Amino acid sequence: MPTASQLKKIEQDLEKQRQEVAGHFSNYETRAKTITDQINIVNQIRQKNLPPSLVIKTIRLAQNIGITINNVRWQQDGYIQINGLADTRQDLVNFQNSLKRSQKLQSVHIPLAEFLPKENVQFNIVSQFVL
Repeated sequence: MPTASQLKKIEQDLEKQRQEVAGHFSNYETRAKTITDQINIVNQIRQKNLPPSLVIKTIRLAQNIGITINNVRWQQDGYIQINGLADTRQDLVNFQNSLKRSQKLQSVHIPLAEFLPKENVQFNIVSQFVL
């Protein structure tokens, strides 16, 4: 029969394995949500007869290092909304300037309050997409 210390060791090992399995499921759930969100973005854009590849290409061409795009949403009024994270405030400024130079985007707007943090800057950009 196992000793109390052996049982404690077995219990700790099982708990560690449980946590590892839970972590794997969490990663898969996060990936599934990301993929689902991306599919929803494509479907929203398609509903407006705007080629999703054109919107994505336009944003990707403007995207610089230090910018992570989390979501792109097509709005009823012809505007797109881009949500994401910039590593630094300067990365966000550079991204905004790149978007403004695009011939497909007009009225690129980022609320001033989003420029307050120096690092890990959450952003919400609204711009009109023109064909």
